[in-house]
Amino acid sequence: MLTPTLKQALEEKEIEALLVTHRENIAYLCGFYGSLGVLLLWENPVLFVDGRYYTQAKEEAKNCEVVWAKNLFWNTVCEQIKNRGLKRLGFEESHLSYHLYRILRDRLRGIRLIPLSDVVERERMIKQAWEIERIEQAQRLSEEALSHCLAFLKEGISEKDLAVELEFYIKKKGGDLAFESIIAFGERSALPHAKCTTRKLKKGDIVLFDIGARVEGYCSDMTRVFFFGKPQEDLIEIYYAVLNAQQKVIDAIRAEMKGSEADEIARSELREKGFADLFTHSLGHGVGREVHELPALAPYVEEKLPPNCVVTVEPGVYIEGIGGVRIEDMVLVMEDGSKDLTKFTKELTIL
Repeated sequence: MLTPTLKQALEEKEIEALLVTHRENIAYLCGFYGSLGVLLLWENPVLFVDGRYYTQAKEEAKNCEVVWAKNLFWNTVCEQIKNRGLKRLGFEESHLSYHLYRILRDRLRGIRLIPLSDVVERERMIKQAWEIERIEQAQRLSEEALSHCLAFLKEGISEKDLAVELEFYIKKKGGDLAFESIIAFGERSALPHAKCTTRKLKKGDIVLFDIGARVEGYCSDMTRVFFFGKPQEDLIEIYYAVLNAQQKVIDAIRAEMKGSEADEIARSELREKGFADLFTHSLGHGVGREVHELPALAPYVEEKLPPNCVVTVEPGVYIEGIGGVRIEDMVLVMEDGSKDLTKFTKELTIL
């Protein structure tokens, strides 16, 4: 529960306990996953829940004292903290609203509240073997769902129709969506985070799928681009430029590489082809319990990648009014290189 890394982070700031409020961090630390829960992390961890989750929490959080907050939830939490005689309490500054901070400040007078940034998230970056296995399971399900949906690519089908079919397939197989699917046709593929619409498929369209499944609490994330009919020659050139930039990163990435260095490998490859200005987002991000988590592959990120983190590698080129190409794989970063966890073909495919 209180791992050596977390214990050291608290000791460095002379913090006696950490109040964990982020849902995914609570699930990572103690196994409980519900819409309302607060974990007081110290030598004897305490999980606070309301009546909806009391039985569930006792089943999932085996190593915690589970407290049912029967009255006003935050009154109970604050009373329990005061009763434990704490003097210095850390909290997750990125996951506590100002409203809740004021409640804690007003009801925990005499206790120093100390903001901490990403202490649990940095622990989560380094994946255990069982976590990697779950990520791979989620990825296999995503790939199955994508194969299933390709059979539905007919003139007249809409982006929303495909999104519904994809979600149905994933849920039927026991998973959930890791995020709202991005399925974009034609010129709409130039929107990196396009919302699915009633736009219907027609000949000559680019078809972009950015999809992910969630299996047993862990996510996958992948992007593939197909051509529904013969594409323009410049789009073929862009496709191979993006694919080459991605492969250069996958071949080079390894532990101790800076996030900015990985990003620059892809950006320099696209710069040589004249497309760097059309690569409008960072190269990638960590994947685990959340589809976007640490570490980051982006310009100006000087932090080095730890071994056994899982990141996306997803360069893209986007031309307004015409379309975009993004190719995204999840990669396990290791001390001596990397392992591509995404097996779906990246060959240029004309449907």
